[in-house]
Amino acid sequence: MATKNLITINQNSKAILNKAKSLVNITNKILENKSLVWKDPDTILIWQVKIDKRDFTWDEAFEYAKELNRQNYGGYNDWRVPSIDELKTILTKEAYYNKYS
Repeated sequence: MATKNLITINQNSKAILNKAKSLVNITNKILENKSLVWKDPDTILIWQVKIDKRDFTWDEAFEYAKELNRQNYGGYNDWRVPSIDELKTILTKEAYYNKYS
């Protein structure tokens, strides 16, 4: 029984490590290529990499998405305000330091 649990833990650890490596590789590509967008491999959602740091009202957020569509930003013209559930996919509870912000 203990061996089975250890194997499961090991497999889960490997999966988490592989996911972390994948995210590091994606982050490095974004930073190297100065990409305008990032496609989340898990959700297939596309996110704007660099955003305006100001706060948006509800209406301003929708106007901002319309402007991105007018610009065909990053080669896309179907930008929209993400749902709360979609926003949760990019949140983390861990603190980080980003020297590029």
